[in-house]
Amino acid sequence: MRGAAWSVPVVAAATAAPAYAASPCDSIAGTVDWGNTGRYTRSGATSASYAIPDPDGSGPGQPLTLTVSVVETGSNTQLGSQAGANDNLKTDTGVGGSSNTVASLTLHQSPVRDRNKVNTWTTTSNRSITRFTFSRPVTNLVFTLRDIDSAAQDFLDAIAIVGAAFTPTIANPTLITGDGSTGNPLRSAGANAPVDNSSADGNVTISMPSVTSFDLYYWNLSDTSNNQIDGDQKVFLSAMSFGWKPC
Repeated sequence: MRGAAWSVPVVAAATAAPAYAASPCDSIAGTVDWGNTGRYTRSGATSASYAIPDPDGSGPGQPLTLTVSVVETGSNTQLGSQAGANDNLKTDTGVGGSSNTVASLTLHQSPVRDRNKVNTWTTTSNRSITRFTFSRPVTNLVFTLRDIDSAAQDFLDAIAIVGAAFTPTIANPTLITGDGSTGNPLRSAGANAPVDNSSADGNVTISMPSVTSFDLYYWNLSDTSNNQIDGDQKVFLSAMSFGWKPC
């Protein structure tokens, strides 16, 4: 007769370690898209906000809000044009080489009196200050200043950033000079160097490692005028990308 069969013990398969979901408090990617009318709200020429909802919808995360507010206009600076049109904090498309479907935030101002324009940034009369404040810190913030240029007897764009460390990357150093500080603002390198909207030559990309709030100083450094030219000027901010923690 055959011998008894040896039984082979059954070894249970190893159980895989459970997968853990990412914490709702981990850093996630965020975007400020000025063309998103469900999130961007312009209250008027001096204030606006952008809201990013809690990503999980039920907590413990919290929404992120960016508020934009004009905190200063110099004695010879008004928002909008002398003719009354005011596009400040409105959105525009097709600027700085972007497509007609890409929105930018508009900063729009003009001199109260053309004859009082000056070509120095140490004078506060020909500038505005716009403050950007996130409701909690964000990291690796990147955006582009678009269409920094100039026109004879009209305007000369100049911009400084105050309140956060940043690195500027100038698209065309033959057209734009400066480092973005109040002592050496980013500005058109010539008094008559217009840049077409279809061109990226007037662009400067700004990178900030960490920020909660920063101020954008905006000057008109043209000191010449013409009674047929009102001296209004515009620069634009692209969409913003960054990381943020919902809690």
